[in-house]
Amino acid sequence: MAANARSSPASRGQLQRELDDAQRRVEELSRLHRVLARVTTALRPDELCETLVDELHTTLGYPLVALMMLTEDEAALRVVSRRGYVGDVPALVPVGEGIVGRAARTGTAVLVENVAADAAYLLADPRVCQEACVPILVDGRVYGVINIEATQPVLGAADIELLTALAGGVSVALRNSVLFGELQSARDELQALHEAAHALGASLELSAVLESLVSVTCRRFGYDRSAILLPDDHGDLRVRAASGSGQAAGTLIPRWDGVEGRAAQDRQPVMVTAVDGGALPATLAIPLVRDDRVIGVFSVGTRDPERLGGRARNTLTTLAEYALVAIENARLYEQTRHQAATDSLTGLANHRAFIQGLDQELERCRRYTLPLALVMIEIDRFKRYNDAYGHLRGDEVLRLVARTMEREHRRQIDVVARYGGDEF
Repeated sequence: MAANARSSPASRGQLQRELDDAQRRVEELSRLHRVLARVTTALRPDELCETLVDELHTTLGYPLVALMMLTEDEAALRVVSRRGYVGDVPALVPVGEGIVGRAARTGTAVLVENVAADAAYLLADPRVCQEACVPILVDGRVYGVINIEATQPVLGAADIELLTALAGGVSVALRNSVLFGELQSARDELQALHEAAHALGASLELSAVLESLVSVTCRRFGYDRSAILLPDDHGDLRVRAASGSGQAAGTLIPRWDGVEGRAAQDRQPVMVTAVDGGALPATLAIPLVRDDRVIGVFSVGTRDPERLGGRARNTLTTLAEYALVAIENARLYEQTRHQAATDSLTGLANHRAFIQGLDQELERCRRYTLPLALVMIEIDRFKRYNDAYGHLRGDEVLRLVARTMEREHRRQIDVVARYGGDEF
């Protein structure tokens, strides 16, 4: 009985290995728990990505770590964070290429124990001999890939299991961080739109309204340039206000030329993306249309085309609607102000505008000790002419005198006004 109770050396060795494996498993789970605890506290997607890569490199001890996220069009993987690599690492990897592309396409983890034997391997560091790629799934769709590379043959099935468990926790944290980011972006956009609406409503002067719009667009939404273009009498577009790099105020764009001209012609937003590596900005032009009439074009530019995605376009469309209302209000104000200062019969300044102009000129002359001349003109025997030929013919005489004074005898610095009746 005593002999049967004693374990053989082989049995004790097996038991010890099982105990060691269990202890190692407990340690791995403990480290995994610590990593997830840190990762899940990050609320912003960029912070989460940096924390995850840092934990994989330091806490879990993987020598070469890269976190790659799918681009908006899901055509490539973009490196958002990395640790341990020597030299440059490709910033973008097409989904159809590489081992990371295979993991993204299939949605399953991939372990390559000898990268030299896999034709799909993309060389990023000549020291690498193994690669493990684990996709991060959010709501059943691939969101990104955790890429681990090793310079020694140390990666195995246990690493894939650990990384898969980690990716599952990361997917939940990513969903939360994306939701938090969207809520934060929505809040920021609402604040920026509120500021834009306030700036546009702060003045009725057209030039001030346009300057406010382009300034707020660049400052609050982070675009590299912004411009408002209005059509002239010939239908060509002229830049009336601009902020940032690119078109300057006063630039003339012939009818239908450029992205802004196309937007005006099609009466639809037009986007053009740079194709030379980002040296030139991507441009989005939104026509300002009222009653099938193009009032102007709102144009923004950025060196990052992703900043002109669906959500941004909705926000810019709202800004364009603000601009349309503000431009029409400013024009109505200018029209009303012009009418209030203009004699309806002759088109000259009226009595009220004359008095205001005279006060300003007197003040200017006093300040700079300048002379001031005032000429009063009255049409001779005008009442007799009216009585003989009627008031309609008399109005013709008033208009003729006004045109003669305005076009033939007025210098650039002179002011011509109808004082009242037949007096100028």
